Amino acid sequence: MVYNNFIAPLRRGFFSNNLFLKKKLTLGKNERLKSRKVLEMLFRQGRRFSLPHFRVLYLPAEQGLLFGVGVSNKNFKNAVDRNRIKRLIREAFRLQKQI
Repeated sequence: MVYNNFIAPLRRGFFSNNLFLKKKLTLGKNERLKSRKVLEMLFRQGRRFSLPHFRVLYLPAEQGLLFGVGVSNKNFKNAVDRNRIKRLIREAFRLQKQI
């Protein structure tokens, strides 16, 4: 398939063999906040710091660092904007967690 001088990949995993993508920087199972119990533990025992427009909660754990982000409804009225900010912060954490 050719779209505007671009050849689209026809098979899955086209970029998986790329030499630049050797190191996996994904969030592991134990780094995701999936259960209510883990979220409550983060709110009870976790540390927090606030910036002008959002708050970060984190809890050092033996498997790594658990963290959550809250964005102010007062400053960002649209949920789309709040969710985008949270996604961008999580992405920055994911990329920098190896440092």
